[in-house]
Amino acid sequence: TRKDCAECVDAEVGLRTLSETYDLRVTLLDMDIHADLARDLGLDLAPSYIFGDMMLRGAMPSIVLERYLSRDQAFTVP
Repeated sequence: TRKDCAECVDAEVGLRTLSETYDLRVTLLDMDIHADLARDLGLDLAPSYIFGDMMLRGAMPSIVLERYLSRDQAFTVP
């Protein structure tokens, strides 16, 4: 996230909503406060999303994230 990023606020709301349905832990990183970590992770655009096997740059509609999460859980062995 970044200060004054309206898309970041929307992204957080969407992720928190998805975390109620999926096994999802939401951690927010302020890219300005933690600039070194953001750089090391290759984050240059807010919002960005990091999953176990994928990084998405820029705002994503919840439906896109939900498709990814649904696909990911389909391959999870209990």
